[in-house]
Amino acid sequence: MTKTKFEKLVRYFLVSCLILSAATGAFFYYKNNTVTPVLFESDSTYYMPGSDGECSWILHIVEELAIEDGSFTPIRIGIPRANTTGVLKGGIEISNNIVILAFNYYSDSNKATPYVLTADIPRSALIGQKTKHIRFRWHKSSVMTLNIFSEERHCLKYSRKNRR
Repeated sequence: MTKTKFEKLVRYFLVSCLILSAATGAFFYYKNNTVTPVLFESDSTYYMPGSDGECSWILHIVEELAIEDGSFTPIRIGIPRANTTGVLKGGIEISNNIVILAFNYYSDSNKATPYVLTADIPRSALIGQKTKHIRFRWHKSSVMTLNIFSEERHCLKYSRKNRR
């Protein structure tokens, strides 16, 4: 029994559709079942050492920050017990496996140049553990650094160690 050209073409078309459907299904199954690691959880607080040796500066993460390019969260930086001047507003973004922190020091954000600091993504965050410490630096130097800690006691320990 010989098959006509039309039957061969229909069979080729159906097999191609079946393969394409299976590949598309496998892609979406994989995409929806992989968990993206999270660098910062939403509504979390991090502590920063100040010049007084205490950890009175607070960095508040507003939204969850996943470790994927383009992920962004607004942040608020301030001292809660001396909250007379408000907070510094800024944001944290992930780009090319680098964490970018930007904030304005002055309240008039239209006229001020923002501070932009970068940090490498901690290895612990890549395997799904909570970020306990991250060090932001200006141009990868130690001229201007900003350390943030998930717990105040770790911040105080770091602050005491580096005061000497």
